[in-house]
Amino acid sequence: MREMGLKNERELQGHFLNCVNRFLRERGRTAIVWNDGLCANLDKDVTAQFWVPFLSGGAGLTARRVNAGGAAINSHCLRVYYDYPYALTPLKKTYDFEPILPGIRRRSEAGVRGIEAAIWTEWIDSEEKLFFNALPRLTVTAETGWTARGRKHYRDFLLRLQPHYALYERLNLPYAKGVERPQPLGKRIRGVKTFLLTDSHAELRSNGTGSAKP
Repeated sequence: MREMGLKNERELQGHFLNCVNRFLRERGRTAIVWNDGLCANLDKDVTAQFWVPFLSGGAGLTARRVNAGGAAINSHCLRVYYDYPYALTPLKKTYDFEPILPGIRRRSEAGVRGIEAAIWTEWIDSEEKLFFNALPRLTVTAETGWTARGRKHYRDFLLRLQPHYALYERLNLPYAKGVERPQPLGKRIRGVKTFLLTDSHAELRSNGTGSAKP
């Protein structure tokens, strides 16, 4: 670190990521770094992928990078992580999600390249649960990604969601039913506790699917 003039481990991390970025750049590729990996000495052409709001400067650090001319993808873990239960991330919460991070200036908004939803399949042990967790969230995420700020209307969207439900039925996809209805906070808290502590399949079974594992 002394030989390279690096002050601490964060700068060492930035140096390593820059080496990877330059390797990729020479091959016509773009490096993407999770927002908790952003460092002050990171190359400006590295795209930030925002996922966690409570580590390493959260949204503020990503917003400053975009305002300085950088690019970002928004994958907020409490909005578009599909391996989380609906009790933690209700459908309306995903619909109300605003892709432009707080603090990003209007002239820099184009730096937000879009939304990327995530589903970490180490938490998904069957195709049934995969579809249950992803549908109708995928449809909602697409809607919120292309709907301009101030033009969202949840009730109107629910009407337009009905043909998608019909499509899921025709394709025999085990989608989550009834999750468009907001649940009381107390019930949601109990659901999250159950998911984390005792039964990650409770939502799936209560949704009318009897084959889910305990």
